[in-house]
Amino acid sequence: MDLNKIALFGMMTEKLHWLQKRQRVLAENVANADTPGYQARDLEKPEFRDFLGKGGVSTPALKRTSAAHLSARGGASDFTVIEAPGPAGSPSGNTVDLPSQMMKMGEVQMDYSTTIGLYRKHVNMIRAVLGRGN
Repeated sequence: MDLNKIALFGMMTEKLHWLQKRQRVLAENVANADTPGYQARDLEKPEFRDFLGKGGVSTPALKRTSAAHLSARGGASDFTVIEAPGPAGSPSGNTVDLPSQMMKMGEVQMDYSTTIGLYRKHVNMIRAVLGRGN
């Protein structure tokens, strides 16, 4: 049984992909904290509706009738990396603020743990319904 075909599991999987990529971007910021001119980055927080149409949630396919039309989003690589505002007036031009980066990394860890916990609880509910227990 492919759990990602169930909308809830697909969305949780997509959230885990977003958290993974955000953690990578934040780690790059920390690694470049002393690099002159480095601009801190972050991932744009996706809206709930951005997860629809991904992860097993089916939506009608749109037909592109012109090259000027925008294409549909899909896949974990579509998350947008943005510049994160940092401390102004750094002599080196670096905008990485280590305390804020560490706080963001803590948020990612908490969100990841929460999402994994929800995923496990829902899997256990499905197992219980199917009579397979924990």
